[in-house]
Amino acid sequence: MSKEEAEESGIDPQLRHSLVRAVVGKSNRAPKGAAIYIELKSQDLGNGSTYEQSDTAAVAVLWTKPEVLDGVTPLRIAGIQQKVADGEWRENVQAKEHWVGNVIAETLGLSLENDKPRIKKILNWLVSHGHLEIEYKPGKNGKSHPYAVVGKLVDPSAVSPPPSTSDP
Repeated sequence: MSKEEAEESGIDPQLRHSLVRAVVGKSNRAPKGAAIYIELKSQDLGNGSTYEQSDTAAVAVLWTKPEVLDGVTPLRIAGIQQKVADGEWRENVQAKEHWVGNVIAETLGLSLENDKPRIKKILNWLVSHGHLEIEYKPGKNGKSHPYAVVGKLVDPSAVSPPPSTSDP
């Protein structure tokens, strides 16, 4: 898997080295996303004894790309909304420690360093579905900046995100 594909998908850089891309035909003619990935995993052969360790062999296993919204449950959306309501969070990633992505990462157990593209997609999904809204507020220098604020409140028992990431 290329570094760009891994970053776009929020894949751990260490994991990407164990993924092999398989494409039928010329890869430059295949539609984006048409490739399948095979993960090389270590498999214990179980031939060890009390005195010797078992041998291991690399095994090819079909790997499926994680969905962007995996783990984004109504309860976690409500948690994100609560944290956003308790502070002032900027919409732009350049706000660093004041970026609303920090709240998303903390609530979902994601890494700001490795999962930034995924966090941005989740933020876009939350905004596009009205769970968060963007308001412009004046900053210290008098310029207006976009802040994330709570949109329509989530009832954790009634709402769930869609199963696919085809929705931005």
